[in-house]
Amino acid sequence: NLRTFPTALFGCAKLQYVDLSNNLIALIPAHIENLVELKTLKMRNNALDALPSSLARLPKLQKLALEKNPLQSIPKEVLTHSFKTLMSYLSQMEGQTNNWKRIKLLVLGEEATGKTSLLNCFQHKNKTKKGFKKRSTKTLSTDGLAIDNWQPDPSVEFQTWDFAGQQVFYPTHQFFLSSRCIYIVTFNTINLNASRPKYWIRQISAVARDKPPIFLVGTHIDDPSCNETVAMAAKSRLQSLVNFRKHNII
Repeated sequence: NLRTFPTALFGCAKLQYVDLSNNLIALIPAHIENLVELKTLKMRNNALDALPSSLARLPKLQKLALEKNPLQSIPKEVLTHSFKTLMSYLSQMEGQTNNWKRIKLLVLGEEATGKTSLLNCFQHKNKTKKGFKKRSTKTLSTDGLAIDNWQPDPSVEFQTWDFAGQQVFYPTHQFFLSSRCIYIVTFNTINLNASRPKYWIRQISAVARDKPPIFLVGTHIDDPSCNETVAMAAKSRLQSLVNFRKHNII
């Protein structure tokens, strides 16, 4: 039940093998570089979220076991490729840490559920000096995929991905979905069954296994036929379709 890496080990300059698996260690200190003779380091089933770049400076390290650790700060492609790739990545990251402000925002949903209109609203594209434009009766359709940038604040920039809702484009969506992004799933509040929000959540879950945040957004709330009773019925229906107890569903 160790919660910290035993610093006493750093005094063992000739140590070649360390196995600290099945503990609660969240950090490997940078002083690991003092173990210049280390060949094998096993840290399976701990709470590691990052790795020190000093691991790449261990001249004799040949094996690093990291299974069952969060390690959210390292791309999965790097972790699963090879030991050499991981060491190269850590070496390149040394002294090159910067805050990354860009986030992918993917918007999914059936055709005519308001995906493009929602993004236009975010970016104030449908706003005039007198306020927002009235809702148009004309449907805005996206052909394939529309990518844009939206910076609501200097501290963050969203790269927005507006996916076409027509069924002919569905097979291509899976190639663009990933875990490292935020999702918005739109649904028509007055026609929930046709919007199929559960289908879209399943599509995301099938590809993005790390449980990224998913926001469900009801649209057409300003339609004359959408009163409080209709909105509450849609909300109740959603709660029966989707497990809102999962932390990634908001």
